[in-house]
Amino acid sequence: MEIEAKIKITAAEAKALLVKVLELSVVSNNNVVETNSYYDLRGSILSKKGKTFRVRRTVYFSSDWKTEIAVSATVTIKGLIKKKHKFKARPENNYFFLSDKAYDGITGFIEEVGFRHLITYTKRRHIIRTKSLEICFDKLPKLGWFIEIEGDSASIESCLKHLGLDKRKTIKQGYHSLLKKGLS
Repeated sequence: MEIEAKIKITAAEAKALLVKVLELSVVSNNNVVETNSYYDLRGSILSKKGKTFRVRRTVYFSSDWKTEIAVSATVTIKGLIKKKHKFKARPENNYFFLSDKAYDGITGFIEEVGFRHLITYTKRRHIIRTKSLEICFDKLPKLGWFIEIEGDSASIESCLKHLGLDKRKTIKQGYHSLLKKGLS
């Protein structure tokens, strides 16, 4: 089950929040660029069931963003969002491929077998992991900056409090939905 809190922030807030996040017990700290492509079956069968099918290409960079380290692809099937949860919560299954050519092969195959492409977007992401959380600073063209905190509900609430963020400002829509609606 993926549980996350996502909040829209400004560039200035991102810088200030990053300092606060680094005060936590950091296990790892990564820079990545992710390209996310969403698909559905003809007739929007998955969407009608509240499910999402995504293929992600991730390029890993050095801490100074100058050196490309590795490339991977992940196929994700997300289930129905749990409506009575205080944060965005939904089952998620991920299938990981470590190859710089996997993304193109997977997306080509998916389209060949009849899935239709819905949307593709790219985001720049700074990922910080602690023992119980994954905290991401995301920058997306047209949408701007977001902080996304994944983990269990108690850890997310504690982190939001530490960062001085209001949990009532969390956004339950995914970036693909926000881009389709044109929200910023």
